[in-house]
Amino acid sequence: TVLNRVNSNEFPDTIYNVIYQPDQFSPVGSGRFDAVEPSDECYQALNMVIDGWDKSQGALYFESCSEADNWHSRNLEHLFTYGRHRFYK
Repeated sequence: TVLNRVNSNEFPDTIYNVIYQPDQFSPVGSGRFDAVEPSDECYQALNMVIDGWDKSQGALYFESCSEADNWHSRNLEHLFTYGRHRFYK
């Protein structure tokens, strides 16, 4: 979803600015994002995405919550659910 946002006119145009946009990603807000060292598997996944792989189907938003009725579900197009996450456009 981060690269989809970078490529969208609705969001900032750099990865850094998308990730650090206020109130968007809870690991950034909690400081956890900056405390984790990426593994080799993370870099492999990054290379796949850079090469054009997009399992998100163009999603710009995702959420992990149990409420079926919320802002996302009322205002965005639901694309799919994967595990406990719902993806939207």
